[in-house]
Amino acid sequence: MAEDRLSRLKRALVIIGELAAALAIVAFFFAIFVGIYSISFPDATGLGGFLRDTGPGSGGELNFEMDGQPEDASFTALLSSVHHTVKVKAAEGIVWSNAEPGAQLYDRHAVQSYARSGATISFGKGGRLRLGENSLVVIRENRRAARSHRRTSTIVLLDGALHGELSPTSDERLTLDIAGATSTLRVDSDSDRMTEFKVTANPDDFSTFAVYNGNASLRSAEGTIDLGRN
Repeated sequence: MAEDRLSRLKRALVIIGELAAALAIVAFFFAIFVGIYSISFPDATGLGGFLRDTGPGSGGELNFEMDGQPEDASFTALLSSVHHTVKVKAAEGIVWSNAEPGAQLYDRHAVQSYARSGATISFGKGGRLRLGENSLVVIRENRRAARSHRRTSTIVLLDGALHGELSPTSDERLTLDIAGATSTLRVDSDSDRMTEFKVTANPDDFSTFAVYNGNASLRSAEGTIDLGRN
């Protein structure tokens, strides 16, 4: 009887050892897979975030509701939504950090989106820019004209594309200058309707400008061209 119990105990210990070894092997190869994934796709969403973002009912987007911009605000814009992997860097910063909805953007703040990612940047109540994937923009400081209550903000598009909307408001007169490689698209809120536009930075160091609604002007060293719908 004692020998039978000892034999069963030995078999149980062998089985437990085999299971532990199998789990260790699985964990080892999983760690190798994660390492290869991180090296192969350095700009992609992390594996855990990728699994969460593609799960049922998960859009992977964080939002910040903004009711205008405080009158005494010294910042230029707000990061109102973040979709998947978006990084920000301050003018004096060296390291890029994860973007958070509601982050205040100051002069020379850079915002970068990665694959399958994007962000929305808000300028007061009327201005909104949606940054596409694999895009990089730099926000420049506000220029304010006290008498006319006009505020001008410049956005430099270095890579990718952005889709913008500028609506008239009773609070202030807002002008957005979207600077491309050789030209700048100027959009004013003076119109009585919303202006909708898109700017794309092309690989050939030229930019593409499109106006879908309202009016804008395209400025370059050669002069100014008024752009209407389509």
